[in-house]
Amino acid sequence: MFMGSKRLTRRRRERIRKNADERKALASARRAVVANRRNGFSSDFRLAKTFYRTLDRREIELFLAAPCARGGRANLGALLAAVFPHLYWEPRPARVKLGKLLLASASRAPKLLVKRNLDAFLFLMNDPWLRPLDEWEPRGKSNDAIMRSLVAHLVVKYPIPRFLYSVFLGETPSGRDACARKVFHAAARGGSVHRAFRNATNGPVMTRPMCRLLMSGSGGLSFHEAVRRAQTIACGGSPKLAEAIGATFLAREFRRPERLWLAAVEWLSTRNDVEHARLGEIFDYLSHGFEENPDFSFTGRTWAALVRGMEGWHKDLSFRRSIGGGAFARSGFTDGAWIARRTNSKGGLVRLRWSLLEVLNGDDLCEEGREMRHCVAIYAESIASGGCSIWSLRRDGNRALTIEVDNKRRRIVQAKGKCNRRPEDWELRIVERWARENAMKMTL
Repeated sequence: MFMGSKRLTRRRRERIRKNADERKALASARRAVVANRRNGFSSDFRLAKTFYRTLDRREIELFLAAPCARGGRANLGALLAAVFPHLYWEPRPARVKLGKLLLASASRAPKLLVKRNLDAFLFLMNDPWLRPLDEWEPRGKSNDAIMRSLVAHLVVKYPIPRFLYSVFLGETPSGRDACARKVFHAAARGGSVHRAFRNATNGPVMTRPMCRLLMSGSGGLSFHEAVRRAQTIACGGSPKLAEAIGATFLAREFRRPERLWLAAVEWLSTRNDVEHARLGEIFDYLSHGFEENPDFSFTGRTWAALVRGMEGWHKDLSFRRSIGGGAFARSGFTDGAWIARRTNSKGGLVRLRWSLLEVLNGDDLCEEGREMRHCVAIYAESIASGGCSIWSLRRDGNRALTIEVDNKRRRIVQAKGKCNRRPEDWELRIVERWARENAMKMTL
């Protein structure tokens, strides 16, 4: 009886001491938050309380009082708000690792405290570390260079090509792709890249020569672009063909059935009459053909016959209105309107009114395809899922170009005129101006 009451008293004392420590830490955190708010640091008392459950008293004080660069202060609160939903589902050791990562970033490299690095932080949180975080020294000046140095220090045992770091970097990292993660782990830890591709679900078909070409280095390409380049070169294709394939949707995702897409790359690599500018249209046609006929074969086919089949398919699409008039969600990019001057054939100046409008429903999409005589209607599913958006460039109210934007990568990937003609230089200048206003890149 006496011993039981003594143990209960000891536990009560420990609980009281713990609650007192928590009150002191939260009071200190609140003072730090108020001080940082005066300096433009966006934070919250609830933020401190949530993180106290992950870190100890000293760590949360350091976290909230950590020095941040001018650009880091405004982004840290948004980053933490995005991180918190992941904390509740992770075990405590992983949450502690994430807290230490953010502490190290706040004190040594505030540039990393942006939402675009969230995938990399979550990956490092769940992956075993090879070296202590305290020994990390940031290298480089850009955001990506500093994050590469952090990833290399913590989880990379052997040197890997630079393109593999793109699995977790950039606006739309491909690290959510299970195949990309497996290949990264295999290369970083000295495993078999070929086995990683073979065991990956929904991954591309990669032979050993292709894997050797892939790991020999692929410049500043993304993971998917590097894979398609290795496939093309290994099949005997030219670097120009590899670059043209890299500009299509095949270099943005792996599509089923991959064995047929590899067969398409092999067939293109043996042809000398391939028009690289039309590969995007051909791949759209092949995608439809693979769905309709799983036993599709390239045996006996010529480039001219493939083009004729594609053109006939486009004619059918232009009159088909099966997608109805459903509305699409806005992409988030702004419309454009400009007045430009151009010299006419007589040497005088003519004022042209340009406008760039987003296609927001199925009826307008069909209308755009019918007026411009191309197959833009096939992108209805991609637009509905938010993967891309379609825009109509108009001059004095008349359609001039149809533009495809990759929403996730913030890139303009296609711009076609009537009957898929190439855009004129003065049209491209208008598109480039709109791209700069929306912080987008062009890969035309």
